[in-house]
Amino acid sequence: MRCINDYTVIEAVKGYITLKENIQNSDGELKKAIYLAFFGIRRGEICALEYSDIEENLVHIPRDIIRGRNGWIVKDIPETSESERYVLLPDDYKDIIGKVTGKSFPFLPAQ
Repeated sequence: MRCINDYTVIEAVKGYITLKENIQNSDGELKKAIYLAFFGIRRGEICALEYSDIEENLVHIPRDIIRGRNGWIVKDIPETSESERYVLLPDDYKDIIGKVTGKSFPFLPAQ
């Protein structure tokens, strides 16, 4: 998280606490998607994630789901090594993400 001043840090922490409180009663898969979106992972990237992309609290973003002419397709990203993305999650991420196995999200970006 890139913060400019103490006010930004305080607001980010308040936002994270509010997020955790608000998603406690959400559906399991939706809860995970909302949580990951809070940290800047785009919806197509979330839908294309596999649990093997999450190691400890580091999320690797290797693919995206996009709408093609004949429906949804999985696009490997990045196109260059400079655009490869990783997102660091807080240490308590397992409280939300849970057990890490298999394919992560069974829905498409438009859902």
